[in-house]
Amino acid sequence: MKESKARVICLVDIYDWSRGGHFRTCFRIYSQLLLELGHKVIALCGRPEEITEWVRQNVSAERAANFSAYPSRKSRRLRWLPGNLSRPMVAWLRWRALAKHIRRALSWERAEIDGVFLMYFEDFIPAEGRLPRWLVEHAFRWQWAFLSVSSSYRQKTESQQEVARQARRLFHLATAKNCTGWCILDGKNCDLLQSLFPQAPVRLLPDVTDEALPDMGFPLAREVLERAQERKIISLLGLLERRKGLLTLVRVAKRRPDIFFLFAGPYRDGAFNEEEKRELKQFLARVPDNCVFQPARIDVEGQFNRLVAISDILFTAYVDFQGSSNVMTKAAIFEKPVIVSAGSLCHERVERYRLGVAIAEGSAEECSQAIDYLLSDAGRAERRDYAGFAQSMSQNTLKEQLREVVAAFAEEP
Repeated sequence: MKESKARVICLVDIYDWSRGGHFRTCFRIYSQLLLELGHKVIALCGRPEEITEWVRQNVSAERAANFSAYPSRKSRRLRWLPGNLSRPMVAWLRWRALAKHIRRALSWERAEIDGVFLMYFEDFIPAEGRLPRWLVEHAFRWQWAFLSVSSSYRQKTESQQEVARQARRLFHLATAKNCTGWCILDGKNCDLLQSLFPQAPVRLLPDVTDEALPDMGFPLAREVLERAQERKIISLLGLLERRKGLLTLVRVAKRRPDIFFLFAGPYRDGAFNEEEKRELKQFLARVPDNCVFQPARIDVEGQFNRLVAISDILFTAYVDFQGSSNVMTKAAIFEKPVIVSAGSLCHERVERYRLGVAIAEGSAEECSQAIDYLLSDAGRAERRDYAGFAQSMSQNTLKEQLREVVAAFAEEP
């Protein structure tokens, strides 16, 4: 293992945290771990005051003194250009804006940085079209590495040729001369990606989560326990949207009054068709007695973890999704079985660590059967390797990987 000296690292996330998801949590954890490794961290994000306060409360004063945060936000879409032109242009403008924000931060810090780590690389690559590599190399002179959280390059295909074609289009910037490496959360095609991009190492990072102690006084958890009474609790936590399989679990809930269902997180209906929207509208107009539907963000990790802790099963049977699930990490920490969609990355992990049951994507019937099995004596008797999966996704594992990422910055590009 390479040893990394103390470095100045610019950590970047221009994702809109108000949209939900666990991006804010990951930014906090990465900041903390880099500080614990002895580095100085200059954070660029949409809410610098918030992350600064979090670091002050959760990191030792000695380490926190090496942290500073400055604003950086997305460029808007150029609506006067067609998508295949506007998206590369917006990506280019984001690289330029980021370089400007870094220079401004460095003028305030009176320091130089050793490397930049982009927490959400998808914000800097166009979904359509192609951004010439030389433009990025010209405008962005610092060494940089990135984390890609998307698996869009392998959605709905098992063809390795098609996966390779999509990956070359999306990640060609990884061949930039000052890119020192990149990281992914999806290990299914790690070897393929490395063979396509041998210039810089591809690292598989754990999908870490905040392991805060559950808030035992969280009112929503008390309400769920009181209303559930003796019934088992099945939970869908986080964004409540089509991709998360919301409609599947809603349909199960309507036919299973013997089970209690918890839906908690921001509600989005934009991706549903009109018929599905009507079905959801009818459900929400009169939520069954065996359900709690709480369409609001849960920003306090202790409260979120309390909902995980009171659940008997976590529902993570996502639709048209091949990526990693952070909820599965939480489920393993609290030793809760999960229901996932067959053929997904989550399915692979469930099989490897025996974490639960896979169902046909969108099948309410199979989901209901999976619930029965997991609650049965046979389901409970299965030896599940929660500890093994939790360790593979732990913050200690991430810290060692980040050590390698930073060590690469120490080398001349």
